[in-house]
Amino acid sequence: MPMSGLPIMPKMGWMIPRSFGACPRILQYLTLSMHNIFIWACAILIISCSHHSINEQARNANSANDVATSTPPSAVMSNDSLTLPKSELTKLYVQAIGDYIKAVKKDYSIQFDTLFFGKHVYGQEDDFPDIELPETIEHTQIRLVTPEFCAQKQKDDKSSYSINLIGWVDYEKADFIFVAFSNGNQHQFDYYLDYTGDKASSKFTLEKARFENFLFKRK
Repeated sequence: MPMSGLPIMPKMGWMIPRSFGACPRILQYLTLSMHNIFIWACAILIISCSHHSINEQARNANSANDVATSTPPSAVMSNDSLTLPKSELTKLYVQAIGDYIKAVKKDYSIQFDTLFFGKHVYGQEDDFPDIELPETIEHTQIRLVTPEFCAQKQKDDKSSYSINLIGWVDYEKADFIFVAFSNGNQHQFDYYLDYTGDKASSKFTLEKARFENFLFKRK
């Protein structure tokens, strides 16, 4: 209920004293003026918010461009600069596999007929490189296959040997681990090889090598 003597204006909801009742034109003018001021205030607020949003987006875009262009070239090319060319990398892997075959024959009296190498590629630093191996190394047939093929081969032929070859290579050194599986995919033994490299001659020299036995039983 409105208060006595204070009629409520229909547009703004304000209460005007009776003394203005004798001046309807003044009352109407005040009502319209306040209404217009309210509309203009809303419009100014909307324009101000829009302008701030546009400026903020522009600042963010400029910041993103600054970050992208400020990345030093060395950070982008650092990994490639440590990678051997494919031909030299293939040569090094053939050398390591040959040293492995000779060491197994000497220490374990095993003469491989065929070695199955699982080409593991999982997006890791020690993934098998994108190289092709020769068909034979040290009078042993070499087969580069998928890890799934190796697992199935172990089920079908328990006397076969599957190798998980893990390598870390750059121009100055190369480290390899040969993980041997046989007898139904059982872990037999590991062979560790450490090489030092000469970048000028692209040659690697074997510095250290050792076996670590697991389930293999010497006869």
